[in-house]
Amino acid sequence: MIDLIKLLFAILYPTFMGFVFLSAFIPKKEVLSELERLALSFLIGCGLLTLEMFLLGTARIKLVLPNILIASAIILVLPFYFGIKNKALTLDLKAWTKIEKFKWYELILSALIFAKIIFVFI
Repeated sequence: MIDLIKLLFAILYPTFMGFVFLSAFIPKKEVLSELERLALSFLIGCGLLTLEMFLLGTARIKLVLPNILIASAIILVLPFYFGIKNKALTLDLKAWTKIEKFKWYELILSALIFAKIIFVFI
């Protein structure tokens, strides 16, 4: 059970960081679907977290969870403020239910991604 919580934290924490950063700098008017926003959020969050941990390591600060969370809070203050100011920190979960019919190449790509995920867990 603890491993599942760690896995969820490892996925949700960078996604949240990236979502705040993305919402601050890409206005809601941009033509990005909610799934694209979520995928970009995870990638940007992983990049931010990697850069943050690198900087903490070069400053010889121990890489423990409280230090990482405090540094992340400091980094996200300005993007969070601009995201609230622009009213861009919203995520439309109802848009996810409107899945259109996949094309054949999207099905193949989705199957390959799913197979890779299953392979990692096995």
